Amino acid sequence: MTQLQLLDTDRLQLQVQRFYADYAAIIDRMQGAQWVDQFTHDGVYGLTSYNNYKGQGMWWYVDRGRIKLFERAAYNHGYFYHQFDKMLHQISNVRIIEASDEQITTEAYFALFVCDRGGPSQIHVTGEFRDVIVRGEDDGLLFADHRVIVDGETIPQNMGVLL
Repeated sequence: MTQLQLLDTDRLQLQVQRFYADYAAIIDRMQGAQWVDQFTHDGVYGLTSYNNYKGQGMWWYVDRGRIKLFERAAYNHGYFYHQFDKMLHQISNVRIIEASDEQITTEAYFALFVCDRGGPSQIHVTGEFRDVIVRGEDDGLLFADHRVIVDGETIPQNMGVLL
């Protein structure tokens, strides 16, 4: 690998990490419309447990396209909403698995910390992202396929948050 290729790889890694950092800030601020803007027009958001993913490859839900993504954001911020005093998504161990001019396949870990009704902060849910990211019109990054795999067998009962 030449030094120029290494610099391009480092630049891409940094761009992907910034994309995830911006994504975390958007969902921590509960900006549903901006959350949808992080996806392509026909983008996919899916969620399942680790055991479902490893055992059957089944997804609890998969939302495809902007209308379904807006519905997911509205559902999570409305009907299924639980008011935490503070949320903090932490995304780490970001790895680029494969990259081409058309798409970037990534994996990352996440943890959601919450503070509820003045109590101590605690880990609410942890898991992994398995994503396909593409470049948007402005050369920014967008999710083409964002898959969330939560640790554990069930989601927490007050899981009115986006991951």
